Amino acid sequence: MPIIKKQPMKTVPLIRILLIFAAITVYFSHIYGETWQIDKQHQLPRPGDKIETDRAFLSSPGEAGKNVIWNFSGVNLESASENIRFLLRGLNCIGVKHRGHCNDYRVTGDTLLYTGYENRTVKMMDSIPAIKMIYPMAYGDSCRSVFVLRGKHSVNLDAYSYGTAEVCADGLGTLVLPGGDSISDVIRVCSELRVHGSLSLKTAGNSVVDRSDVPASVMRQYEWYAQGYRYPLLTVNEEWQEAEQGLTLSKRESFIISRFNQEYSVKADPANEDQRELIAKNTARPETDYGSNTPSIHDVKVSASNGKLAIVFESGADNGIVEFAVSDSSGISYLNIPRHRITEGENQIEADCTQLPPGEYALLLVCGSERYSYTFTCR
Repeated sequence: MPIIKKQPMKTVPLIRILLIFAAITVYFSHIYGETWQIDKQHQLPRPGDKIETDRAFLSSPGEAGKNVIWNFSGVNLESASENIRFLLRGLNCIGVKHRGHCNDYRVTGDTLLYTGYENRTVKMMDSIPAIKMIYPMAYGDSCRSVFVLRGKHSVNLDAYSYGTAEVCADGLGTLVLPGGDSISDVIRVCSELRVHGSLSLKTAGNSVVDRSDVPASVMRQYEWYAQGYRYPLLTVNEEWQEAEQGLTLSKRESFIISRFNQEYSVKADPANEDQRELIAKNTARPETDYGSNTPSIHDVKVSASNGKLAIVFESGADNGIVEFAVSDSSGISYLNIPRHRITEGENQIEADCTQLPPGEYALLLVCGSERYSYTFTCR
């Protein structure tokens, strides 16, 4: 496909969509040298898989960028135990069904295409599909395309929608899940559909009433991928509506897929099982910078008062380095706390926290392959 210079997204008039009915404009940039890439062998959805999700209540999907800490350790969970099923919908076609709604995709070479959706009242199929993913995808990669969908809404409505789609691996960092489980080298992928649509109503007299004033909407999805796992550990779906004052958020849903529930599938996943074993072997050995032994940290106490953040913990070794990160519930990072060389016994660290607004925060301690998360209140 042609390589072009990326331009700001604009609303595409209907006449231009019709004129370029068979064209897809793609911008794809690749950043070399990153830790890993989302690839077809390990992350392509497989028909027959079934995984369970728990609903999470996130106030924000957090920041984009490199070395981000998405700290959702304090997020509340609702054990909904809802299944996501991956269905075979035809040759190289995959359906992702969740709560009665099925999104359809088609695999073409190294590209995963979004080809439509179906629920109880609507069925839409592609005239021009949107690009959902191009494999492999590393942090910094992005792709843009045009899409056109046609279908039926209820019984008497012909539905037609068109717009632009963009997918971008916009984040690389550490994901801290509710409960404190943390995973490093996580890639966040943001997918966005800017949708414009129209409806044609067929009346009892067989006359047609056109509705071309359907407001534009934006469907945005954030997915956090970890090496060794086929499906995202966390997914956030957002719906935005266009209004006079700009886009307004109308709906946000978040789903957690635990690393253990990723193995609840019809068939085994040897590619990712082998990758997880390799990761476990590599992380079992501490990096040179952390000394010859990874010390065990325990009895951690965190408090903030009078503009000072105090961190106290016990350690069983004196040859390690510990790093710190502070973030709020939306994953926005605060403070730069210097690395600390651990000594055996009690360790005390202080940091200036006068810049922290009042609220709840999470402190992440990273020492070799060990990670710890603790919450504290700044008043």
